[in-house]
Amino acid sequence: MRVNAIDLFCGVGGLTYGIQSAGINVVAGFDFESACKFAYEKNNDAIFVHKDIKELEDGELEKYYPKDTDIKVMIGCAPCQPFSTYSHRYRGSGTSNDKMDLLDYFGKQIQLVKPQIVSMENVPQLAKEAVFERFTKLLKKEGYKVTWKIAYAPAYGIPQNRKRLLLLASKLGEISFEKELTQEEYPTVRQAIGDLPKLKAGETDPGDPLHTARNLTKINLQRIRSSKPGGTWRDWDKSLLPNCYKKKSGKSFASVYGRLEWDKPSSTITTQFPGYGNGRFGHPEQDRALSLREGAILQSFPRDYEFIEDTSQLSTQKIAMQIGNAVPPKLGEVIGKSILMHLKIDTEYVISLDFDKDFSLSGNADVREIKSILKQHGLQYEDNILNNYGGALRTIKDMRNSLAHGNISFEDNGRKLTVDDLERYKNKTFECIEYFIKIVNSSY
Repeated sequence: MRVNAIDLFCGVGGLTYGIQSAGINVVAGFDFESACKFAYEKNNDAIFVHKDIKELEDGELEKYYPKDTDIKVMIGCAPCQPFSTYSHRYRGSGTSNDKMDLLDYFGKQIQLVKPQIVSMENVPQLAKEAVFERFTKLLKKEGYKVTWKIAYAPAYGIPQNRKRLLLLASKLGEISFEKELTQEEYPTVRQAIGDLPKLKAGETDPGDPLHTARNLTKINLQRIRSSKPGGTWRDWDKSLLPNCYKKKSGKSFASVYGRLEWDKPSSTITTQFPGYGNGRFGHPEQDRALSLREGAILQSFPRDYEFIEDTSQLSTQKIAMQIGNAVPPKLGEVIGKSILMHLKIDTEYVISLDFDKDFSLSGNADVREIKSILKQHGLQYEDNILNNYGGALRTIKDMRNSLAHGNISFEDNGRKLTVDDLERYKNKTFECIEYFIKIVNSSY
């Protein structure tokens, strides 16, 4: 059974990464923001299509599914700012907004493509909106069994105090979500980022350009030094209070300028998390706000997820926007596993199908392809170990192709390579295969 998915509103690929980690192949991600292309394609085995969903022509999306697809899956997270608590507070519920019809466009594509399974992730406030009611009615009219819930992120392995609306719909019958963790199993800030290299405000880890913390003003440095984990600005001396906090209207800002607690999930990671004064984003014990990498990890992105091609052009604000707006990959994994559970397919079986069809350790295998398939299924590997095999595999691949295309003769090859060379390449190849098999076997 070939299960293929398309991700609408894909951003930098959090939902795609999670779906692929569960064992579902994602063929393409669509987004109108071109800046997401690098991160999406670098970390996911899928193509990025720079296009606004509103501009899709009838039948265009259908062409991206492989012809041998048995089960079509359509996933997406329409930009959710119009439904956020912030927007309701200042605009009022039901106010018109040009993004509020994106879910309707999502519904239109469902009607055109007719995927067997649909999934949607968004903010909890969306459930109270007319557009959500229209969306679920459309699904039911099209023959889908629909289930949705307000999911608490720690219950699905995300070390962050965040709630999200998750929806699953299937034409194949009733569908349900994967079992939640118990409260005792909730991940913590310490488990997520406790072992990262220490930083001072304004510093960057030499080994990871994204492990970088914004500088703090002198007064903010005094404030964070006076802050307790889980505490508030009320712990400070009055001389440290901003003027607005001395007014009655400022008494409700309990979490602003707060520190995280080591042994609890973090506060919700917003697009403003690198700023100490923007929420409870102070490091539990170091005198600084969260780094970009820490925010990404608390969103459940893997530690080696790349967000920018040229780190010399790194913009903290832009990357924080990408991280804060992303679907946590582990929520994507929950969706993917729930779909496979519904289809009565286990992850190991799906991986074996993908290996049979899309991956063969032949003369054309190289390290890039091996990394791609391992990343697709969320399998952890040591980058430096695989890189060690890169030269040998690349040489074998190049020479095999040269021989096949008649660009070089066996005699010429013999002049270039000694028996020792061939023995070395053979040993490297076998070592790579053994390492590859070890990774798969240790994970399943």
